[in-house]
Parts: sequence; C-alpha cells; structure tokens
Amino acid sequence: VLTGALTAGDSIRYSLSRILEMRLGNTQMAVSSGSGFMDANLAATLSQSLNVPVSPLLMLQGIGINPDSNSRVNKAGIIGIDSSFFQITELPFTFPGDGEAVIGSRVAERLGLTAGDAFLIRVESAGLIPVNSPFAREPAPSVAIRLNVAAIATDEQLGLFSLSNDQ
Repeated sequence: VLTGALTAGDSIRYSLSRILEMRLGNTQMAVSSGSGFMDANLAATLSQSLNVPVSPLLMLQGIGINPDSNSRVNKAGIIGIDSSFFQITELPFTFPGDGEAVIGSRVAERLGLTAGDAFLIRVESAGLIPVNSPFAREPAPSVAIRLNVAAIATDEQLGLFSLSNDQ
C-alpha cells in the first residue's frame, strides 16, 4: 500500500509539474495590471534593470469561431505577443504576421482548423479608460477580427500558455 501511494504521489507530482511547464514555459515572474494597461516599454526597462528576459503581453478573453463549420471555443485566452515571447519557450514556433495568429493544438482540434485556414476571434473591447469609469463612453462590447492560422502550437510550444489559475 505504501509503495503504491508513493508511486501515485510521484506520478501526480510529475504530471502537475509537466502541466506547469507547458502552461508557463520559462516564466519565472509575472506582473499584471489587472484590467488596466501598462506601457509595453516597461518590459524593456525591467529587462535592462533586472538583467533577465522580459516579454510584454496583451491578455484578453474572447471567442474563437470557425466560420465554415460554425464551431466555437468560448472563453478562449487571446494573447498578443511580440518577438520577445520566444524567450520563454524552448521550442521555436512560427511568429504570426499581420492578419495571422498561432493557435494551440487543442483549439485547432476543437475548431477543426489547420495552418492556412481562416477563422474569427471575437474579443472583449479594451480601452485605456475602464468602461465603468465616470464619463467613459461605452464601447462596443466586443470586436470581431478575421485571421489566418499561421501555425498550430503544440503543448510544448506553449500552445497551453496561460497565467490564469484554472483548468
């Protein structure tokens, strides 16, 4: 019984550690502004001051839609990156160009997409002034963007990247 419990404990510990690596890559620390924005130049300043690689991210929540099959993924993490994002993954992936996106393999499977396919993302509107501020103009609740799949990222290529503490 003890051997079985120790083996199961090691297996669970390894599995959780592996999931953590796939979700965070080489991320050691994260600074989040909550619902506000920070200047992207802060990443360069922090990188220079701390002498460590830093990558700015724009993280929004949205919906991924395959217009051909009308399949969708709700509550999808939409992450805007620049080339510094490569510093937190050990396996390279294709950097998206204008009008392109890299999607995770699980999202690609759920939407039935392959590289080169067109799809839509609908993201929540974001602005410099929070919507609930006095005198703030109410923006459209979401914006639809048509993109092409530049590449499909495997789990090891941070296809599961997330800073959220959820499943």
